[in-house]
Amino acid sequence: MRKSAEINRLENRRCKIFSLLGATSILAYSVPSFAQDTLPTNSDTNEITNSASEQNDGLKEIIVTAQRRTESLSRVPVSVAAFDGKDLQQRAITQTNQLQTLVPGVTMITTNSSNEFDYAIRGQTVQAYSGSVPSVVVYMNEVPLAPKGTTGGALYDLAGLEVLKGPQGTLFGRNNTGGSVLIKTVKPTNEFEGFFSVRAGSFDHLSAQAAVNVPLIDNVLSIRLAGSLQKEDGYLRNVLNKTTLGDIDHKSMRVSIAFTPTDKLSNLSVFQYDKARGTEGNPQIFSHYKVGQTNNGKPLTSLTESFTNGQQSIYADLAKRNPYELYLLYTGPHKSKNMFFQNTTTFEISDEIQIKNVFGIVNSNSIVSNQLNASPFIILADLDPSNCCEGLNYDQKNWSEELQIQGKTNDGKLSYLVGAFISSSKAINNWPFTFTGFSFYWRYSTIDYSKAIYSQATYDLSDMTGLSGLSVTAGGRYTWERLGANQLPGGINTNAGNVLVQRSNESAPSWQLGLQYQTSPSTLLYAVTRGSWRAGGYNNGGPGLNGLGNAFDKETTQDVEMGVKYDGRLGDRPFRASLAGFTQWNQGYQATLYNRDANGTPSSGAINVKAARVRGVELALDTKPFNWLQIGGSAAYNDAVFTNPLGTSGGGFIGSLTNFANTPKFSAAAFVSVDLPVSDTLGSMKIRVDTYSVTETPFSNFTKSVMPETTLPGYTRLDLRYEWNNVMKTGLNIAAFGQNVFNKQYWIGGFPLGFSQGTNTAIPSKPGSFGLELGYNF
Repeated sequence: MRKSAEINRLENRRCKIFSLLGATSILAYSVPSFAQDTLPTNSDTNEITNSASEQNDGLKEIIVTAQRRTESLSRVPVSVAAFDGKDLQQRAITQTNQLQTLVPGVTMITTNSSNEFDYAIRGQTVQAYSGSVPSVVVYMNEVPLAPKGTTGGALYDLAGLEVLKGPQGTLFGRNNTGGSVLIKTVKPTNEFEGFFSVRAGSFDHLSAQAAVNVPLIDNVLSIRLAGSLQKEDGYLRNVLNKTTLGDIDHKSMRVSIAFTPTDKLSNLSVFQYDKARGTEGNPQIFSHYKVGQTNNGKPLTSLTESFTNGQQSIYADLAKRNPYELYLLYTGPHKSKNMFFQNTTTFEISDEIQIKNVFGIVNSNSIVSNQLNASPFIILADLDPSNCCEGLNYDQKNWSEELQIQGKTNDGKLSYLVGAFISSSKAINNWPFTFTGFSFYWRYSTIDYSKAIYSQATYDLSDMTGLSGLSVTAGGRYTWERLGANQLPGGINTNAGNVLVQRSNESAPSWQLGLQYQTSPSTLLYAVTRGSWRAGGYNNGGPGLNGLGNAFDKETTQDVEMGVKYDGRLGDRPFRASLAGFTQWNQGYQATLYNRDANGTPSSGAINVKAARVRGVELALDTKPFNWLQIGGSAAYNDAVFTNPLGTSGGGFIGSLTNFANTPKFSAAAFVSVDLPVSDTLGSMKIRVDTYSVTETPFSNFTKSVMPETTLPGYTRLDLRYEWNNVMKTGLNIAAFGQNVFNKQYWIGGFPLGFSQGTNTAIPSKPGSFGLELGYNF
């Protein structure tokens, strides 16, 4: 009876899509009747927005490939944020860990280091030291990147970037519960062209980017070389040894080769190598608990206070006075190497059918080391003082293979995609750890083999229903996962009685069903429901007693999203808007618990929470009230709760979570861009103002019980940019920029270790910074 009730409940959710579509229709007819239609173009030059043409008296048309076909963003019936390389440059976005200020509703989670981060979208997330696979998958040119991001990857020479929100799986790549980030590099063209740019600014910042495109055989073979260099001093200071924390020294190079032997066959190969050096941006004391302190009647851990005989309080007070100064025995080095290879072959069988194969290799090796109690006492640290200071070493080796068949019928009513995906992810973790003066190692390896088949199709219902522009989309996927963990020699979990080799198999479907109604060339209504999942696994920081002590289960999710998109005119001015509302349900939601095991040793890992619900609204607007003035912005509201907060783990934990972590209620971004009135002979000048705001953000799931004082305050920051392009018709570009110009001090991520040690840490934001930029296009 209980199972039948659950099935009925899920079916009722799916049925809501039809009533939601009707509600969305009301929004469509509220658009002013004097709005004029604007047909988007579907050019395909470098896929996203090197092809962005000027339309609507200056509003760029954004071309995306979110649905594996080239189409205007305003005609994609799901929530997508998209940007071209120019957009990223104007916002001074040079690394992937800066994306939070670009896309409201996306949270970049930084915990134990400024160099380690994860994504959260619509409450779907993963945190440091968790055995979970990511809820948000990042792709470069359709190849999934390494699951564990440990360095903010350089963003340069990009065709564009897309952020897809909601469960994914029926169109490409891996299945996931939160969304996808699609990074697309510029493809080689048949023109000799290129650019270079140099930036200098605060904290001795110096960076350079360049690219050159060389056609070798006309319309057959071309090559593009691109590179990026970045150096910057850290903005955190270690008072004890007079060093800076968070130093950046990144180098990256990319080679892209396009080969088109016939008009039916094309091949693209991309090789990229990244090397990062510097120092770790160690987290600062955010809050700590004193001996005897309680919260809502629950005793709090006070290990750091008692172990230091009260001296931890001194450093907590110093942190409040100046969060940019830390008192540490060591300054941890940061090291990272990443290799990316992609080979994509496309064959046009006919005008209606295309075969595409995408093969990728992504290898990553990184070292992260930090003192997690953020004071001169090595109470909790992912380093071994006797072998200082190389810490946690991630060595990841990944490959993926994907075959797609895309097509449409002769009458154009049915478009379809059928695909198969397989990937392998292997990682070796060598993790030194020190706890209250005792050092040991966690040494283990993990494997994740994933294979899937999927299909999605869209059928035009215009003739069938008499409603021109009405279509239905349905998609399905089935994924098989093979998971494994091995405890390695020299690790603490190789003690007698622990299971050294663990294996498990999981499988589940993903699906999508939607209706979209193009009521006019400028207005799209849509409603969609989706379901997906992410695999369970093993928390390898804990022992595998009887094969169960560190296991956690898979997570499943379903959502309903409805929206309206408009791209036309408001009066006689260009106007673009999108509005989406969604509700997402999770069963077995994977949260991260930072605890101590039965022996008192700190441990961490994923646990399963019975049920959760996230609902929200997302809005985006863009207009040009005058030819010289553009105004735009976007906002996201999330209401996330655990409808059944009981959390369990294979290690025996049973308890209730009190709130979602890393999911702010509200976030928004807005911009104003002004074209200055100057003579054409001088070039063009522009001033741009960007602002980003977010409300308070808990970074623990237990803020109302055993981990209070784990909520980051909300903040607002302002960025400015002046640019003078094509100076005196020379091709030279000059810009001046400021980020966080009012020097607002806020926090960019927290680490909830209060339950383990009695101290919670967080990473302060970068102070206000300013710089100059010089570029040249040829």
